[in-house]
Amino acid sequence: MKRNLTKPKPKAYNEALEKSGYNHDLKFQENPPSTTSRKRKRQRQVLWFNPPYNANVTTDIGRKFFKLLNKHFPPGHDLHRLINKNSVKLSYSCMPNVQRLITSINQRALNEESLGTTVPQRTCNCRNQSECPLQNKCLEKSLVYKYKASVSTDGHTFSYYGTSEGEFKSRYSNHTSSFRHESKRNSTELSKKIWDLKEAGKEYKVT
Repeated sequence: MKRNLTKPKPKAYNEALEKSGYNHDLKFQENPPSTTSRKRKRQRQVLWFNPPYNANVTTDIGRKFFKLLNKHFPPGHDLHRLINKNSVKLSYSCMPNVQRLITSINQRALNEESLGTTVPQRTCNCRNQSECPLQNKCLEKSLVYKYKASVSTDGHTFSYYGTSEGEFKSRYSNHTSSFRHESKRNSTELSKKIWDLKEAGKEYKVT
């Protein structure tokens, strides 16, 4: 669809300017046609391979990697247009060593302490802290704990030792759940023993 474009007429604009107290004279000046052609800049899509750098590695990782590209994605392959030496680049990623990591952690801790911004760590989130299974420390991690079950009918007792990598409260919840649901009776040796006592009709107490 073509439109008939006409040159703007500045007469009406000049009259409006005069009424507003301005004496500037508007004139239309047509821009000359541009002689330079605009080239579309297309951004090339590049895939990066970033192997971690290690000074002890003597193998030329880059050379080996591009040999594998040429071997498995030769010209004529369906993916050669996307995976070739021009679209795939290699750059080593340098990670900080252990000494730098320890130094940064210590420095961050010292800065927080000097500014007084150290947030006290929460050790218990029980609604009723008097019923906390670990004396208000149920959020502690990496623990070795002990369960003691006593049978009231014959006075027999046995102990169960376990470890908790995460929060102890999560581990404790898993134990209590295995005591209630028979489908989880084989979760731990403790749950197996509890269900054996239930089936034998013996009363027990776990502490």
